[in-house]
Amino acid sequence: MAERTMTMTKSWLQTMGFDEMRDAFVAVVDYGLAAVEKQSVSPESVLQVELCVPRALWADALLMAPELALNRFTDGIPRTYWRTPDDDGATLGIGSLLTVGTKGSSLPWQTVRDQLQAEQDGIPELVNVRARIVADGEEQRFVLRHPRIEAGDIRDLRWYGGAAFTGDERQAAWKDWPDAWFYVPQWDLVAKREEMFVRLRLLIGSNVPWRERRAELQSQFIAFFHRDMPTTAVYKPAQAIRGNETDKPYSEAAEAMHYQEAVAKTAADIRQGKYHKLVLARRMKLQAKSSYQPGLVVSQLARHYPDSFTFAISRGGTCFLGASPERLVRVSQHVANVDCLAGTTARGGSEAQDVQFAADLLSSQKNRLEHQVVLEWISAQLAEFSDDLLHPAEPQIRKLANVQHLHTPIKAHLVPGVTIFDLAERLHPTPAVAGTPRDTVVPLIREREQMDRGWYAGCVGVVNGYGDGELSVAIRSALITPSTALLYAGAGIMGDSDPLSEWEETNLKLHPIQEALATIDSASGEGGHL
Repeated sequence: MAERTMTMTKSWLQTMGFDEMRDAFVAVVDYGLAAVEKQSVSPESVLQVELCVPRALWADALLMAPELALNRFTDGIPRTYWRTPDDDGATLGIGSLLTVGTKGSSLPWQTVRDQLQAEQDGIPELVNVRARIVADGEEQRFVLRHPRIEAGDIRDLRWYGGAAFTGDERQAAWKDWPDAWFYVPQWDLVAKREEMFVRLRLLIGSNVPWRERRAELQSQFIAFFHRDMPTTAVYKPAQAIRGNETDKPYSEAAEAMHYQEAVAKTAADIRQGKYHKLVLARRMKLQAKSSYQPGLVVSQLARHYPDSFTFAISRGGTCFLGASPERLVRVSQHVANVDCLAGTTARGGSEAQDVQFAADLLSSQKNRLEHQVVLEWISAQLAEFSDDLLHPAEPQIRKLANVQHLHTPIKAHLVPGVTIFDLAERLHPTPAVAGTPRDTVVPLIREREQMDRGWYAGCVGVVNGYGDGELSVAIRSALITPSTALLYAGAGIMGDSDPLSEWEETNLKLHPIQEALATIDSASGEGGHL
């Protein structure tokens, strides 16, 4: 494919519009398909096409940022948004090329690992085609650079998804959500500081006549990324968050009474030595005045909580999203990083008060004991997989916009062969979201809370075929439709826990999602770009 010149007359950022951008991308896809045909690529291989575009040009061509593209979640097509605290860029995956998952499994991680391995084994090759659109200053034009074709490793594909808190029977709002689910998106949209990357993955060499489905790819590009596409052209009616006989009508007063009674009963159990700690969660139900748009919610969360993992996963007309401060586990090159995050207080209204609150948290016997229980448990789980475990002797203060936590980062050098699936199976759920001993308290949680947590306090993130990846604990989160939101938050209960104080702690933890929903509740349309 010779260097291709796009139209250019006066101003760079006004002459390459949406149609030209779409046509440029399809041209790269055509080039990739022609190249793999010549190379006689094995059947069932994957072609991954990537086009890199200057971010300003992408926006000026009426194309959406990943956050706003998430707003079209009600069309039933899976979407996953993922942004890590290091701000390496936000990614939105749309549609599924490959999928693995479990339902009704109390330990889904080895099943997910085995399914993922089987999917990979069935794909002989990965072919990457990469192209860039660049501005040619001397000629005042845009140029589509000659694509590069590179052999890839199927294990490099990133699988997005997560898992529920437990493998219990899903109820009510979570009825259609599996216990664990990961997928390789058909489309990716990745936003870096100065560039946007749009990617498409196709199974090639099979019976799928992609050349004959060129119009379909063009239609998807329009439906997924065109900022001014009428919503009626891509939206389907969203499912309501369904209730059943296990749900009671929501009342904040009744919720407060039930929660504080549960805290009192749990604290009494702990004083009697029945278990050491139990985490009790609650939910808040909100009704939209206008329409909840998850893309605007995650934009708010990413802006106000940059040190958190911002995530969203949509399935069947519902979207689970949040901003979690807690990493479950990260595995890269045989090194694991785990967060111990337990013990909470508010931020102060002044710098002096903030410092005092942090000092009180560090000296709090209740919070230090809660933190130590979690730290010892995580260390014991990791000991089987590592003979080199490192962490500070004393907890640190982790400051977020609305709360501050006791935090101990843990680093473990892993023995050969250990994967993120092994660690997730052992660590999830941690005492920070469940309690200890885990086998004793987890069966009590649903009975005491009288709700299905679903994916709240589960985990979300990304894994790959090498067994590396990163998973965050899915807290500070909500399940939404355009009209309804269920917000979740929990607190660790110890023997000296005060019911009212624990209720107020959950209110602090609900605030980020509640504030983000309130901010965008009156927003309409999808205009603008980020």
